[in-house]
Amino acid sequence: MFPDGFVSRLHPGVPGVATEHTSGFLDRLEQGRLLWLYRWVYTRMDHIITPSNELAEAVESLGIPKQKITFVSNGVDTEKFSPEVPPKNIRHQYALAPDAKIVLCPRRLEPKNGVKYLVEAVPAVLRQCPDTRFFIVGGSYPDQLTLLQKRARELGVLDHITFAGSVPNADMPSWYTAADVVVLPSLKEATSIAGLEAMACGRPLVGTSVGGIPYLIDGDKTGLLVEPRNPSQLADALVRVLTDDATRREMGIAARKKAVEQFSWTRVAGTVQSIYKKIPGVESHGRNS
Repeated sequence: MFPDGFVSRLHPGVPGVATEHTSGFLDRLEQGRLLWLYRWVYTRMDHIITPSNELAEAVESLGIPKQKITFVSNGVDTEKFSPEVPPKNIRHQYALAPDAKIVLCPRRLEPKNGVKYLVEAVPAVLRQCPDTRFFIVGGSYPDQLTLLQKRARELGVLDHITFAGSVPNADMPSWYTAADVVVLPSLKEATSIAGLEAMACGRPLVGTSVGGIPYLIDGDKTGLLVEPRNPSQLADALVRVLTDDATRREMGIAARKKAVEQFSWTRVAGTVQSIYKKIPGVESHGRNS
């Protein structure tokens, strides 16, 4: 509810760095809610970090000087998430044909994640890739699950979609390596952690051109970008990746390379550390703590 850094601003003289990383912040800006509070806090912070350019621009729109805001992407453990992780045996579990394609959508079912647009894209994908199974990994929002299942039933594709519910993060690497492609149909997103995990596992992404997703997807290199709320474009992109084995393999290799070189936690932590070191008083407070 309160912006990061609120408590620290109750202690004048203490250096403050905030991280603004929520879609709720974007929602409140659109609705004109709590703007006074965000301005009060962020004008008093020494620096604000955001995990997407969209969020950086949103903070700046409050009148915060641009030089006080830095986009720093989220990171990923490139050892835990790796192409070398044995895939989850979902082909056997769900009696899939050896050459069946697997599309993984690692999204909670809240509306901002756009899962309904993936459901609506499924019929078009199946017309060209009939042996495709869609796995949606993410729980909560039982009302949304009911609506999504109803829509899939109306479209006649419910048997091709598995709503797997919540999965522990420790189990996610094997889900990624079992997939042929990972899809992010989001309407709002920072630097998607799920997207980074998929890339680190050597899987191409199909994602929407919102928030930090375009920062992950180099068009035609690590995946494909589509417009949000566009099932037709989403289906076309998925079909393109699913039907071109060589391209899919090359995208996966490029995705892994980019994850290691740009998004490892070691690299991201170094960037954050450099920001802190530039703030007057940070090192002296650190020595006194």
